[in-house]
Parts: sequence; C-alpha cells; structure tokens
Amino acid sequence: MNDISNYRHKRLLSAEGEQEFGHIFTDGYVPVVRWTPIEASLRGISSLVFLVDWEALSASQQDQVIDYMVSKFDDSIPDQIRRAISGAGHFPIQWKYVIESYDMRFLM
Repeated sequence: MNDISNYRHKRLLSAEGEQEFGHIFTDGYVPVVRWTPIEASLRGISSLVFLVDWEALSASQQDQVIDYMVSKFDDSIPDQIRRAISGAGHFPIQWKYVIESYDMRFLM
C-alpha cells in the first residue's frame, strides 16, 4: 500500500464517506489532486467533487475503486474504466464524502 501520510494534498473521509469508501481508504484519508473541489456533472447532475489522485493509490486500492465503479454503474466494463481513469490521472469523489477543512493560520 502506498503511504500517503506525507502526501501533499489529502482529505479526510466524512462519516458518510467512511461508510461508502472506508474499505478502499482504510486510513480514512483520500489523496486529492487539489485542495478545493470543482463542479462536475455526474450522471447528468451538477455536483461538487474532489479529484482523487489515481497514482497515489496502491494497486489494491485501484482494483477496489474499479470494482466499486463496476458495482455502481453495472453497464461499465472494468478495462474501459481503468483506461479512462489512468489516462486522466484522477477520478471524482463527491464533496459530501470528504471533510473540507482548512488551517486558518495559513489564511491570516
């Protein structure tokens, strides 16, 4: 498993995120491409998402992400999903699954 303890951009899973993704992010942290969420369209619905850094995940975590997506979107083919995510270098996780907090000392 990749050690993301010193990873620059990471967010903590929310309680709802723990239920949904705790089996993938067992330490409770999600490595993200950037600190802030972006607006994206997920299945035709506009939503705020964080972009999870695909390369920061272990091979086991990547496999679990693919399995999760196949179970959620049963019409998907695992190899196509893996190619799409690998090509982009990230995949979205809804904002509600992540705790968005900031250290105010850096803003003052």
